[in-house]
Amino acid sequence: MNKKLGLFPVTREQCALIRYKLLLKEYNLSMAFVPKFLLLDGQDVSCLDGGTDVDFYLTDYNKDKLSTCDVIYLDYSQHLQEIQIYKDVIADAQTMGIEIIYSDTLANMFGIQKTELLDIKNYEDNQLYDLTCPVITILSQGEGTDQLATELALAKHFLSKGLNVLSIGSSNICGFFGFQYLLNLLNTQDTYYTSVIKLNHHVKELADAQMADLVIISSPHAIMRYNNQILLGLGVMPSILGNAIQSDLTVLCMYYAKYTEDYLDGMSNYCNFKFGCPVDVFSISNTYVEPDQTTNMRTLSHFDLDSNFVKSSLEYEIKSAEHNLFNPLDDISIDNLCSKVELILTGNVKNMK
Repeated sequence: MNKKLGLFPVTREQCALIRYKLLLKEYNLSMAFVPKFLLLDGQDVSCLDGGTDVDFYLTDYNKDKLSTCDVIYLDYSQHLQEIQIYKDVIADAQTMGIEIIYSDTLANMFGIQKTELLDIKNYEDNQLYDLTCPVITILSQGEGTDQLATELALAKHFLSKGLNVLSIGSSNICGFFGFQYLLNLLNTQDTYYTSVIKLNHHVKELADAQMADLVIISSPHAIMRYNNQILLGLGVMPSILGNAIQSDLTVLCMYYAKYTEDYLDGMSNYCNFKFGCPVDVFSISNTYVEPDQTTNMRTLSHFDLDSNFVKSSLEYEIKSAEHNLFNPLDDISIDNLCSKVELILTGNVKNMK
């Protein structure tokens, strides 16, 4: 029997889980909780990410409704910085015997040891192996680029085509869909060199064991720093991925801005030279960012947009020339994105089944 899943507090990234709730494995989405003071009770989840309506509604948190869940997934939200609120929900869940799954961010804040790390072998042969199926690599500029929504959209599309898809995602939310989480395939104690070798071998084993027709692999952390204060991982994780797994098609998830053709050319060339992944498709999110002056440029301020605005800008204001630009939270744009990716892949020498 599937477990009834609750979310608290619903964050932008969790909106992707709700949008693709029919892909959940061993879970049924039951409740999408928000703190009462946000005054969002009864509103469609799309009010948080600006995308197409999903007909699933936010619910003010209370213990009675929590009791209807078997599992609660707790995440950290910048809009909810009072730690005691999280502790109260944890206490409620523990009292009622409800299983708690923590996001990486919240687990780190509470010093909780996570146990999802897979048993990774110490490979003795120092060589890299090619995969026998096509690979889609998904990179991003950072948090808030709707990367998870892009991953799930592509997975849903190719699964609906009857393909055996090995999906390795950028968030531990992927576990709810039966997908792998990339950081669980790595040991933080390993050197860069060893991480590349192990990741290559492990993905090769997973793809062969699953007899995958397609691998979709998405990197946590951004492709580059924003400035000298906002480092965003310095592009280390995408570099490990790019060296470990040869990509047949690359999607770059980006913040919204009025990009020029030259800028998009530059981003594609950067990803090619840095990671061996020239960008085929740009996924433009419903988020605009700029450095926060109140923190002396040490953090980014995120500003939410809606898909109608972004789609209009993609059509009339962004000079993309031959580049493929899509919005991952609009149903029509998602269909176009997936069709374009399929078209590119079927024209690749590694023909899809």
